[in-house]
Amino acid sequence: MSWGIGQAGDGSIHAYQGIFLFIGSFSLAFTPLVWYLLPNSPTTAKFLRKGDDRLIALERLRENNTGTKSSEWKWSQVRETYRDPKTYMWAAMYL
Repeated sequence: MSWGIGQAGDGSIHAYQGIFLFIGSFSLAFTPLVWYLLPNSPTTAKFLRKGDDRLIALERLRENNTGTKSSEWKWSQVRETYRDPKTYMWAAMYL
């Protein structure tokens, strides 16, 4: 498929640019579908209806200390972000 996309066109763009544009447009076209079908959390997932599936998913989140959703602003999380060395890794890579 990549070879076919690379050979298509009149030569105004390079083969890698054609492949990039095709894959990018394909991804962009499916974005609304994925946005609609993926649930926000296990509590709203339509596919977790059988038996204890929802409780099992929530238990996994609890074990991983991930949590479901919180809209509350916590200054301790802001402080934690700025104290984390990974926050500043991009500066070391790009500067």
